[in-house]
Amino acid sequence: QSSAASRQGAGAPRVVEGLLQSTLHRCRAFKSDAEVACLLQANLVSGQAHMAMWRACKPGMREYQLEAVFRHATMSGGCVQLGYPCIVGAGRNAAVLHYDANRAEVSPGSLVLVDAGAEYRCYTADISRTFPASGSFSVAQKELYNAVLAGQEHALGLLRGGAVLSEVDQSCRVVMMERLRDMRLVAGSTEEMMASKVDRVFVPHGLSHHLGLDVHDVSDSGPVPRVLAAGHVITCEPGIYFIDPLIKEAAANPQVARHLNMERIEELHHLGGVRIEDNVLIQEGGHFNITMAAGVVKTVREIEEVMRGPA
Repeated sequence: QSSAASRQGAGAPRVVEGLLQSTLHRCRAFKSDAEVACLLQANLVSGQAHMAMWRACKPGMREYQLEAVFRHATMSGGCVQLGYPCIVGAGRNAAVLHYDANRAEVSPGSLVLVDAGAEYRCYTADISRTFPASGSFSVAQKELYNAVLAGQEHALGLLRGGAVLSEVDQSCRVVMMERLRDMRLVAGSTEEMMASKVDRVFVPHGLSHHLGLDVHDVSDSGPVPRVLAAGHVITCEPGIYFIDPLIKEAAANPQVARHLNMERIEELHHLGGVRIEDNVLIQEGGHFNITMAAGVVKTVREIEEVMRGPA
């Protein structure tokens, strides 16, 4: 055989594509103590920047001016790179899930949804908070906000090693649908509403994804874990929104429409939406909430107290 033929024989080296990538993805799903420390620092700086926005917010500002407050605060805190484009959605813009135009005026009495995080040593925070532009939540805003917060607190109570994420997500949806029923936005038994997928009208996205070197970090199962394991760092980010195409589609579906109070939906439509997002380290018997450890408050009372402070 020629030397070329020998090189192509049975004993020749073989290039295996994808092996390194899949191995790296599997390793990146589990964070070391040093990686968690970087994520904590990213949360510390990003969290302070979120709260700086609350204090600086005044009706009549533009969304990009709030983004500028966030960027100034994170860079001043030593995090010069953002992990992803800032989402600053005021009023109806809060219903646009990946809104990043950030050009509209912040109207008096509106809610402002901000999803923003900065990187520390390439590890990014991913924090969402929703706050009232005028400094105080209205009754309706408070009810909607607390519906999301109740869902998040319920989900957080279920996060631990061995938990099946889809089951946690579903259980969180049930809690939020019950709150929406209390608000007279929907009607019917929880079982009937979930079977008809009424939750998808108001809760169109999943609860969680991996977080680390990328905002939607990788693992051997993709950016969304199936079964949680100690060492995973994930988001916990329930949200409720009034999204026009989803509402219109639901209203045209008799199976779903019978559960909707369209008059009440129209009444609260202007609220846009609420999302609350924390970053969480999964442990064997529970979890460590990185965002809360960084001091990023999230109750109605706490947010209003921060907004009353000096800018």
